[in-house]
Amino acid sequence: MDLYLQYGGYLSKLLASLIKGETPPKPNFEIDWEKFFEFCKSHKVENMVYSQVKNLSLVPKEALKKFSEANACMCVAEAKQEILSQKIFSAFEREKVSYMPLKGIVIKKLYPVENHRTSNDVDILVKQKDFSKAEKVLQGLGYNFLGGSNRDNDYHKGYSKGVVHIELHSHLTPRDSLQSEYFSTAFDRAIPCQNSPYRFAMTDEDLYIYTLYHLYKHFVKG
Repeated sequence: MDLYLQYGGYLSKLLASLIKGETPPKPNFEIDWEKFFEFCKSHKVENMVYSQVKNLSLVPKEALKKFSEANACMCVAEAKQEILSQKIFSAFEREKVSYMPLKGIVIKKLYPVENHRTSNDVDILVKQKDFSKAEKVLQGLGYNFLGGSNRDNDYHKGYSKGVVHIELHSHLTPRDSLQSEYFSTAFDRAIPCQNSPYRFAMTDEDLYIYTLYHLYKHFVKG
């Protein structure tokens, strides 16, 4: 059998055992754990796999060390991202900016372990009337603007501070996309969060639809 298919099959079984809370299976073929680590890393699930293989005695120490170090790095990155995100949200509250967290920072709350959902950036939708104010808040917190918009990106702007990247959205989709009209009213359907008149969350239906749209966008455009 093709090695890629063998690794893919075993990875699927490991992730399935994690989701189901079951004992991780042992591979039924001779596995190069160093190469398997690189395979998992290419799919950005090495931290999830570590949760399952860390107690398997058949994993060589050097390979297990790579999984462990990768998991530690991802834990630190997720924690830093979470802390800085909360600082941004608190600043938005003080400045009365209406906002809606998006994508990874929301979806990770659905995972048994939050850092299992890795994310390269923090996406935040802001009401158009508050967008300029939101940009000033980010700048005041030390975030640097990453560049202007273009035809393919007329709906969000990037800011960064160290390793944390913020995507500040004025719209959920490019304005000329077929889905733009529906998503332009996302705030009208949004649910106000408890204890905050400025923070909103998508309805379950919109979260599902938007997640599928985002998956489609990456599938088509990479």
